[in-house]
Amino acid sequence: MGMFDSVYVKCPNCDRLVEFQSKAGDCCLQKFNENEVPIAIAENIKGKHETCKYCGYVIKAITPYLTETTLVKGI
Repeated sequence: MGMFDSVYVKCPNCDRLVEFQSKAGDCCLQKFNENEVPIAIAENIKGKHETCKYCGYVIKAITPYLTETTLVKGI
C-alpha cells in the first residue's frame, strides 16, 4: 500500500471531518486542515468527491486560486 497525505475538511451538514487523500507532494502521511494545504496537494484534490461516513453528505473539494503567501504551514 502506497503512502499519501490527508486533507481534512469539515462536513457542511454534520460538522465532522471528512478525509481527502493526495499522492502529490512528499506523501509522508502528513495531515492538513483545509486552511493549511500546500499548493500541490490542493491542486491534486481539486474536483474530487468524498462522502461523509457519518451523514452521507457528498463533498466536492473546491480550491480557490492559491499563491505561496496563502499557505500557513506544510511546505
